Amino acid sequence: MPGVAGMVTPADVADASSSGAACRSLYFPVTLGANVSRVYREFGQLCTNNPGSLGSQPLQILLPGGTVSHKYFDWSYQPNRYNYVRYMTQRGYTTLSVDRLGYGYSDHPSAETLNFDVAGWNTHQLVQSLRGGALGAKFRKIVLNGYSMGGLTAQVEAEKFRDVDAIAIHAVGHQLLTVNSTFHLAQLAWPAALDPKFAGQPWSADPGYLTTIPGQRAQAFYGPPTSYDPAQIPLEESSKVSMTATELVDITAKSYSDATKNITVPVLWSPGQYDRLWCGTTDDCFTDPESAR
Repeated sequence: MPGVAGMVTPADVADASSSGAACRSLYFPVTLGANVSRVYREFGQLCTNNPGSLGSQPLQILLPGGTVSHKYFDWSYQPNRYNYVRYMTQRGYTTLSVDRLGYGYSDHPSAETLNFDVAGWNTHQLVQSLRGGALGAKFRKIVLNGYSMGGLTAQVEAEKFRDVDAIAIHAVGHQLLTVNSTFHLAQLAWPAALDPKFAGQPWSADPGYLTTIPGQRAQAFYGPPTSYDPAQIPLEESSKVSMTATELVDITAKSYSDATKNITVPVLWSPGQYDRLWCGTTDDCFTDPESAR
């Protein structure tokens, strides 16, 4: 595993998977860069319906977006309908749902150290670990599947390291900045230190850690009320996690158009129709000129 000394270890966490698959919670050792010695723990929940033949199935590494954890892919509400891990493990895939550094059960380094270059590097370390047999079996086919900021992470990893077989990217584009999208983004986040949910968490005192303002998730992430199940909103509020200001700087200041042209594996790209952040001209990705960039 490049740049890391250590072994994958079990993670003792309270919440079990809602997928119905055989799952185990793990900590993977990662660093912030190729020449950085300090090791952090990145959480992942590995799920399969075929535990006796680990490695024989294709693996999807599931990368969540800003302020959501691995639970985004392992939804407890109506899992027969909304649980992605359940759907994929029933169809012959193994999944690894990840909390990126600074998220959920993973370690929280100084927020200013976390951006998409680091997230891509961490994901590369996971890929190499899993291909190298850190869990006993060696995974031969690995797909990165990222939502929003997790999609940017997948793009960076695939472009820089070229060690995965395909990527799937959801709810993310190439260039964020429009007047409307910047306005929506500004209304979305506040310091994690101000949020009662994170009271007592030592990392929340770091001003670079942000989260969504209570009551703003529907306005920021969802379309018209008829386009989503309203019961999901309080569940998202209760399970939200942090993100970092440096990630927001990355998505507002950088264009990923040139990087994505260098990706050589198959890509599934699926923007959400009512994505106010990435289709901020019309708030409708069917009509927004930004969706075609």
